Amino acid sequence: MSAEDGEEADGPRATLDLVGQDRALRQVGEMVASRRLPSAVLFTGPRGVGKATLAYRLARHLLAGEPPGANLELAPDHPTVARVRAGSEPDLLVLERASGPKAPKDISVDQVRGLVTRLRMTASGGGWRIGIVDSLDATNLNSANALLKIVEEPPPRTLLILIAHSLGAVLPTLRSRCRRVALTPLEPDDVATLLGRHLGALSAEHRAALAALSGGSPGRAMTLETVLGLPAAVEVLGAALDTIVGGRLPPDQFFDRLLTGDAAGRMPVLSELLGLLLTELARTAAFGGPRHTTSLPGIDAAAAAQAAGRRYAAGWAEVAGTVAELFAAGEAANLDRKQTLISVFTRLRSAAT
Repeated sequence: MSAEDGEEADGPRATLDLVGQDRALRQVGEMVASRRLPSAVLFTGPRGVGKATLAYRLARHLLAGEPPGANLELAPDHPTVARVRAGSEPDLLVLERASGPKAPKDISVDQVRGLVTRLRMTASGGGWRIGIVDSLDATNLNSANALLKIVEEPPPRTLLILIAHSLGAVLPTLRSRCRRVALTPLEPDDVATLLGRHLGALSAEHRAALAALSGGSPGRAMTLETVLGLPAAVEVLGAALDTIVGGRLPPDQFFDRLLTGDAAGRMPVLSELLGLLLTELARTAAFGGPRHTTSLPGIDAAAAAQAAGRRYAAGWAEVAGTVAELFAAGEAANLDRKQTLISVFTRLRSAAT
């Protein structure tokens, strides 16, 4: 199983915590209580904010046949919780992009057709049959159209739960036939609370720093800690800001250290981290002060204000888009990762001019 939403190391199948998403949970609870569930629901929002966690909570509740409740929560020792965690619940079908360096980048149309065929089978005990697709961002036009067929002609007592990190990745005709539930970034205190539950060995200061770098995503915070580590993240932010203000590229050893170990896993983390910095610079340029950047660990407020003043907010947004494209192009073309990072930092250096 690939944990697209990344809420914790055990994956959203095993995650019972759902913090900071009361509005979305209330919306889903009202659907269940009305006893008029749509054939498909679409959970949208940034990565790591709890979309898959909510999807599995809804699925567990329906599969257990429990009466409608406010939070759809089951006891940790409930048999359905154990079966879902183990992947042995026969009436829950999960479709995810395969993981691994040689795995296809998309969910294929054949995978979707297999899911559709199984969803049309009779559920055990006459209950619900539920499919979870995590995520629509990994589908292509053909596989998305194959999903559309079962949404348009759903079998009785069947629910399709679709997850999308970007609403723009959802086929418009598919989106229009789903009940959408939007999940939003969490407040830093909520992110720190979840980190305390799942990374309790870290100090409160360490968790607060990760929360500040998470962009409101607990999944991103945990990935940042496990894949890159907070000290390296702070070093990257400082080096990026120094490149912008001072016009100096970091030495080769800096890039070599960043790519030691799981280089492939670190690249998307570095992309998100630099994107966060550039977004903060855009906000600082827009609001005319350093109040947005001072929350980022390792960032000197005066240097951030100086850097932000080199461009208008729209200019920093443009740089952020270019940096994201450089990372994406490097990934798509399997380019040398060190050269990709050097290209990114070269773009940061030119941004100040």
